This record gives sequence, C-alpha cells and structure tokens, in this order.
Amino acid sequence: MTGYKRILAGWAAAMAAGYGVQAAMIDVTADITASQTWTADNEYVLNQIVFVKSGATLHIEPGTVVRGLSAADAGEPTGLWICRGSKLIARGTREKPIIFTDMDDNNFPWVDPAEVYEDYATINPTATLRNKAEMWGGVVICGGAYTAVSSTANTGPLVTTTTLAEGLADPGAGETQYGGADDDDSSGVLSYVSIRYGGYGFAPASEINGLSLYGVGRGTQIDHIEIVGNLDDGIEFFGGTVNTKYVAILNVGDDGFDVDQGYRGRGQFIFVMQGFCDADGVAGSGIGNHAFEMDGVEKSDDNRPWALHRYENVTVIGNRYRGTSNTGISGGETDSTALQIDDNCRPQFFNCLIMDVDSMIAGVEGDNAKVDSYEGLSATWNAFPTHTPGVGALANTPFYYQAQATNATQTAFRNFVVFNCNDTYRLCKTGSNNARSADIPIDAAWDFNVASTLPIRHLERESAGDASRPFPTAGNGLLPNVKALDPRPVSTWADSPYTPEDDGFASSVNYYGAFAPTGDTWLDGWSALATSGMLVKSGSGELAINQAAFSVGFAAEIGTAYTLYASTDAGQTWAPVAGATVIADKTNVTLADFGVSDRSKLYKVLAD
Repeated sequence: MTGYKRILAGWAAAMAAGYGVQAAMIDVTADITASQTWTADNEYVLNQIVFVKSGATLHIEPGTVVRGLSAADAGEPTGLWICRGSKLIARGTREKPIIFTDMDDNNFPWVDPAEVYEDYATINPTATLRNKAEMWGGVVICGGAYTAVSSTANTGPLVTTTTLAEGLADPGAGETQYGGADDDDSSGVLSYVSIRYGGYGFAPASEINGLSLYGVGRGTQIDHIEIVGNLDDGIEFFGGTVNTKYVAILNVGDDGFDVDQGYRGRGQFIFVMQGFCDADGVAGSGIGNHAFEMDGVEKSDDNRPWALHRYENVTVIGNRYRGTSNTGISGGETDSTALQIDDNCRPQFFNCLIMDVDSMIAGVEGDNAKVDSYEGLSATWNAFPTHTPGVGALANTPFYYQAQATNATQTAFRNFVVFNCNDTYRLCKTGSNNARSADIPIDAAWDFNVASTLPIRHLERESAGDASRPFPTAGNGLLPNVKALDPRPVSTWADSPYTPEDDGFASSVNYYGAFAPTGDTWLDGWSALATSGMLVKSGSGELAINQAAFSVGFAAEIGTAYTLYASTDAGQTWAPVAGATVIADKTNVTLADFGVSDRSKLYKVLAD
C-alpha cells in the first residue's frame, strides 16, 4: 500500500503549512453501531463497506480526511454506508472541507501546492495515472422517504420499505434497505464535502456512485458538494425528496446527476463539467455520458408518485462527444445529450447555461403508450395524477408534489443560454431508445438564447496532442478535459428575466448559470478544482451588472502580448481597450471590454 508512504510525506508538508501533523492513521474495519466522532487530527481509512447502523450518528469534524482502500488492496469494495435510521453529520467549512478520497491524494487546502503530488496537482488523469476512478467506493445514504418501485402498473404511492440498494447483498439486518413514508425524513448534513476518485461496479447498471441517495428525505441538508473523477455517476437519486444546493460534478465517467424511482426534490447552483476520468474508458464507463440522466418511476411509468422536480441556476460544460454512432441523436447510452429525460420524469429547468454539447441539448421521451415526459411540456404544474395510495400512504395528493414552480409546465426549459452546441438538434422528442424522433418547437416566451461568443469568462482545455497527457481513443467529437476556467458569466448573461422565489430553499438571483457574475465563486478556497489551480479569475475588473460586454477567446502563443482594439466609426480608426492587454502565459486567452454601452462597436485583437 504505497499510499501510506505518500501520506506520511504529506504530513510533513501539512506541518510546514501550519496545519499541524496528523496524529494517526485509523483503520476502520468494523461497522458503527453507536454514535461516534471522527476528528480532524486523524485520517480514517475505510477497509470495507462500513455501515453506520440504525440509531447511530457519525459526526465528522471539519478538515477531516477519510480515505478508502482500493478493492484490490482491501479484497472487497470500500465505502461509507449510512443506513436508514442513522445519520451522518459531515459539516465542513470553506477553510476546512471534509474530504473523501483515495490513498494517495493530498490536494487539500492546507497543503502547499508545491507539495501536492504530481498525479493529483490536477483533477485530470495524468500520464502516470491514466485512471483516476474506481480507486475506492463512495458514500451511500439510505433514507425513509417515498419511492416508486412497484412492478404493478398504475398504482401508488406505496409505502415500500424493503427495497435493496444496488449491488451489495443485504448483510441480514436491513442495512441496504431504503424507502418509507416520510418525505421530511432527515439523514443528517453534508456541507463542504469533496468526494474524489471513487466508484465501484458490481455489475452493469449496479454501481457505487460518488454519492448515492436512496429514498433520502428533504429534512437532509446537502450543500457545497464536489464529486471528482468517479467511475460511474456523480450523484444518483433513487426516489426521495432531498434538495441539493451548490453542487459540482467534475470529470465523472457516466452521468453527472442521475435520477430514478420518483425523485421529487430541488436543486440550485448545479455545475456539471463533463470529461473523462479513465483514459481507457468508453462513454458511460470512464467518459462522461449525460449531464443529467433523468428517469421517472421504475418498472411502470404510470406509477406514483410522479417524478416532478426543479432545477435553477445550472451550468453544463459538455465534452461534445456524439456517441458511437457519431450523430448525437441516435440514442443508446453512449451519446452525451445534456438533459436526457425518460419514463415520465418531468423536471423544470430555469436559468441554465449549457455549452460544448454536440448531441441534443435535451431529449424528452414521448412515445410511451402510458404517460410520458413529453406530455409534461403541456401539463400545468398542478395537473397531478390520481393516486391510489397503499396501506399507510398519505391520501393528500399535493403533499407529494412540493418541488415545482407554479409559473411553468411540469416539463419545462426556461431562460437558457447555449453556446457551441449542436445548431440543428436542441430540444428534441425521443423514442424509448432515446433516439430523436422530432424537434420540440421553442416558444419565444421560454427565453432560449444562443450565444455567439464564450458566455463564461474563461475556458482552456488540455492539448490532445500532448504526449504527457492521456486521451481516450473514442473520437467522434470528444474534446480534451478542461484545463482552466472561470465559470462566471460575462455580463451579457448576468441578468436573466427569471428570479427564483425566496421560499426558504432557493436564493433569489437573476443570472444565467450556477455562478454569480461578480466576486468569488462558491468553489473558491475549498474544492479540488480550486486547490489544483484550475479555477482562475479572468479579467482585471469586475463585471458591470445590467451592462453589455464583449469578450473573445483565441489561440495564443505563449510570451506574446495581445491587445483588444475597438472602433466606433465602422473601422476607420481603432483604439486599444483600457485594461485589455495581456502577455499570454497559456495557449488560450480571453480579452474583454466590460461595460459596453455602444453595441455598434467593432473589435479586433492584435499581437504587439
């Protein structure tokens, strides 16, 4: 286990940085049956799937590192499993996040960047570590909220309490069971938590995700979450009602958000950056598949409760992969449609910024003989289905559907900005195989915008020709992983006509995407994206809200000075834009003119 040696070296770096030496490596080899606290002066090594049993609470202090052995080293998969009836209180801070990772990673806020191991100085795979996924398992939480899993058609809601989580056989005391009749159930708190380089596949469609949420209720607090390089999905929701806020899914090997079994929660400030975590992988197993893969109920699409949920302020940076068919519209599980919506799932999306997608922006299933997702485009928000509740289930239908906005249909795409996406196939109706069957007309009232220039401040990708960086052989449009970015929107997209209502969950902001146009991002300071140096700030000045802006990104020669020039007389005379000169220190540069009041201006970039 070479990781132990590397961790010892990391302790010295941590002490030099003033954080203090880790006191001990604690091997966790048994389940947790009574409440306990994991402290930041130790590192905890998961040697197995560790179950926190019903009735117990596991507290994890801010700044604590939890590591998982690989299945090869442990002889079995490893991970942390919160059973129904137990709780996880993992409340980190921006200065001291809680980190779940593999045995070697030391890319932490309290480690000097010069001391971070080369393999982990970036979240991307390196030539010496081609596969940054499946280094351990992940975090699993089982709750007691309603799910929709019945094989009997046209029924529900049912109180289902014996459903077993994917992959792992139940040890015998109900540890992997989930579901119930309490949509307000609480499984604890996860805040400022980074989960890295995990994922374990028991079998196809049976995996440990970065964060797996089985029947988790809305009484659970989940915010400021980062999932990096997981082999399968970033987060998967199996029913339940839990809400999520400030979530980043980066370079996972399948879907960013995966939804199933009648999920009915909300999300705000969601960032999905698609890429690859296994240079030898394929789409859905090492290469990012869908940013959102959204299935309604399991087994029979007319069962209840329906999957009515809502997302606000979403940024998706795709990978332009078109799938094995090289069309992006032929369906299957290999294309990279940003929002894949099936099985009568009916989500609402508001204030979304989506870029670099060469498959469909959204594929909405619409050929179901029963009810389907496409019908949600014309269904008012409160057109709830007729329920036939089972024993112990509440008969009050509106109780089940508390997530959606009242100013849109049940399936809705409102206030979008798209850039460098497929110009032909945007919103599409699909068949049961996810292949495009027709276009969905985009209503002018939906505020669907196509940007002609980069809508965020900066984006730079790895070089596909760099021999020191691995790159999959998948082809078909696949782009290299993102190398550096400033995800804040340029001021053109800093003012959306939609503002979420202040209802106790959502923040009332009126910009497109997951990040505010000014100030620090919510990833600054604590995330792997930030501590790796990949999260940058572009532009010498802050954006002027409610004013227009011009920005241009271009290929540059390192060491050369570039200046942005503007003309207000149709190109007769040109003047340099104040503050818009840069000496390139990278091969992709962005220059901008902030606070533009004259939309007739012309621009050009000259090398000095």
